[in-house]
Amino acid sequence: MVTKVEKEKQSPRPFSSAIAAIALVALVVLSSACASSPHAREVNGDRILAKRANEALSLSPLSGDRPQLVVRCYRGVATLLGNASETDAQKAAQIVETVPGILRVNNLVLNESASTASGSTRSEKAPMLARAAA
Repeated sequence: MVTKVEKEKQSPRPFSSAIAAIALVALVVLSSACASSPHAREVNGDRILAKRANEALSLSPLSGDRPQLVVRCYRGVATLLGNASETDAQKAAQIVETVPGILRVNNLVLNESASTASGSTRSEKAPMLARAAA
């Protein structure tokens, strides 16, 4: 003879299965809506642009020790970051400008002639960010 407890263990609960199915459908609908939003497409496009620009830089013949450069993109504007000589930074900016989809390049590459972090005096090319009152 089958007891009531054993009967409940054998049969699935229709109410919990229905809730699980509804939750699954809701999750699928919401996740697909988020993935196709304009913001998500823009972010994905910027990732693709940055990847293409970084690949173009890695294939380029820049001089000296391998400069440490990286490209970040936001709304089609590429920003060049890292350390390199001034000529390598200019070459890198020209290379990144040729990547399809790049609208503009912001060159924020640091080079030895513009740095005063090591205690050297300020170069004439380096911008003066703050000046003490006289």
